[in-house]
Amino acid sequence: MTIDDEALSAAREEFAHEEFAPPEAWDAIAVGYDTFVAPGEAAIANAALRLVGLERGDRFLDVAAGTGGLSLPAARLGATVLATDWSAAMIARFEERVSAEGLTGAIGRVMDAHRLALDDDQFDVTGSQFGVMLVPD
Repeated sequence: MTIDDEALSAAREEFAHEEFAPPEAWDAIAVGYDTFVAPGEAAIANAALRLVGLERGDRFLDVAAGTGGLSLPAARLGATVLATDWSAAMIARFEERVSAEGLTGAIGRVMDAHRLALDDDQFDVTGSQFGVMLVPD
């Protein structure tokens, strides 16, 4: 059985985001997530970045970045980082940490992981520490 592109597109639109918490839910937990969850992500993030061979100057995209569990370690390694998340509060926490640490070349943008508004071939490495589970396709 094959599914044509038009039918697949229609199905995605019909069920888009219904199974996921809306951005406002993530906004509501951003402070707690940054305080209690994000610090525990550092070891996993550093190991992942070593495995992919991220180097100073690499262009790194983090999809569904949250407060920067993967993006901040990438920026600390000298990568140029774009952290995306559909929660404005999560991105605000990321940007606060970037500023507090004096990291240059790291920015955050509110963006839906299902519809990234980015041109192709802009990044050397793309990652998503926990966000992949929120993107069904």
